[in-house]
Parts: sequence; C-alpha cells; structure tokens
Amino acid sequence: MKSHHVALMRFRLRCREPTALSVHLSVPAICLAQRTNPRGTLCAPQCASDSSCPTDKPAGTLAPAKCLLQDSASGKKYCALVCAADFMCGVSGAKCSKVAGPVGVCTYPTAVTSKPSTPMTVDKEAAETESASHYEKPPCGSDEVQAQVQGANGTLCAPQCASDSSCPTDKPAGTLAPAKCLLQDSASGKKYCALVCAADFMCGVSGAKCSKVAGPVGVCTYPTAVTSKPSTPMTINNQAVETQSASHYEKPPCGSDEVQAQVQGANGTLCAPQCASDSSCPTDK
Repeated sequence: MKSHHVALMRFRLRCREPTALSVHLSVPAICLAQRTNPRGTLCAPQCASDSSCPTDKPAGTLAPAKCLLQDSASGKKYCALVCAADFMCGVSGAKCSKVAGPVGVCTYPTAVTSKPSTPMTVDKEAAETESASHYEKPPCGSDEVQAQVQGANGTLCAPQCASDSSCPTDKPAGTLAPAKCLLQDSASGKKYCALVCAADFMCGVSGAKCSKVAGPVGVCTYPTAVTSKPSTPMTINNQAVETQSASHYEKPPCGSDEVQAQVQGANGTLCAPQCASDSSCPTDK
C-alpha cells in the first residue's frame, strides 16, 4: 500500500573515482588479463571452482557473466559477458560478437597499441547449455507444458513452479524479462512459471512478444504455429499479479518503507527504500 505521507529529501550521491579494477569485464586497455576474439578483445576473469563469475560489470551492461571461455594452452576456464544483441553490452563501446549460433560475447575493438592477447575458445558444453533453456518457442522441454494464457496472444513453454514458488532462471538468449510463478492450470490448479514483461524488447530476440494479461503486466509468448499441438489453458494467479504490480522504486507517492527523494543534479524525484545493514537493496522493480 502506498503512503501519501512521505518526506521530500535531498540526497548527495556518494561517488568515487573510477579505477582500473573498479569492474571486471571492462575495456581491455585497463584489464589485467586480455583475451582474444576474432572480432575484438575482452577482459576475462577466471571462473571460480563452481563455475561462477564476478557479477560487477561496466555501467549499463545487461549481458550476464558466464563461464564460457577456455584458454587454448592451459585449459583454464574464463568468464565473458554473454549477449544476443549489441544493446546488452552497455554504453562503453562493446559489441556483441556471435561465437556459437545465437550466443555471443561482448568484445571491444582491438587497439593498435594493445598488448598481445591470450587465444581462447568457446567451451562447447557451456555454449550448448547457454543455447538450450526454458521458456523457448514450442515445442517445449520435457519439464514444461505448452500453455495458452487467458487474454494473451500466442503460446509459451511453462515449467512448473517449485514448492517455494521459485522458477528456473535459464532463459532464451537476450531475454531481460524475469521468470515468475504467475500462471495456474485451469483444470489441475498447478502453478507454472512465465517470463513477465512490460514491453516486447524484454522478451529477447527469438521472436517472442509481450502479451498484456493484467493491466501493465504481460507475459512473453510466441505466435501459435498452425501445426502446433493443443495447448493447456492457463489463467493468471491474481495474487501473484498484485505482488508483481506493486514494487519498490515506483512513481511517487511512495511506499511506507520508502522516502520520496530529490537527488542533487537530477531532474525529478524517486522513491528510495533504505539500504539494509549489508548495503543490499530490494530487488523488486
């Protein structure tokens, strides 16, 4: 519930001077280990023992960091920003270079004065895992059902929600829409996941569109093929929609745990929840 009794506050941004080590996967001119790609170069941190990668990225970058590269000589594995289109690589000059079908990595043009790069190949197993995901265009995976959502145009592949209402996080290349436990089988009552969107661009580059199903809330769907098998009718879980529609960082008036803020140097106001003791912030947006 939004509160109209909010304090208008002025904030001074806490800034720090950028350094060469402020982010991983940055411009090769300032990275410690430069890696090569046929269409440019990139900075690649080594994968952790569990194949995880550093999550700090250059400003504006939407591409996720994945353990995708392998040093041709040592066999060590390295991280890269995995993309499907240039816009996912941010505003620092990187472009999306396709390396395995629809899968690409963010690279920078190789400078004439650049130091020698380490030759790398794409880990085929990792690329195959990246290419195959949930929520793709039907036909669906063995743990999904082909669904037709009431009020939506087209169909989608919907995995079942886990007991804690969580959903698989692997998505088609370029997809920005988050996966949410939003659907319900009209017959069985079982709950299923969908990619929740507000505009078409959030549904990636595989042909999905954002079909509005409850006010501003939409789900990513694909056009129904003439030869497509029958779809399972599904409805929207209204409680989940209400949770999805209400979030932090919305247009004022702000929520009871937020303040309406005016940031020095910025035009306009925003709703700002307080940081937690570990400096983390609410992730609902």
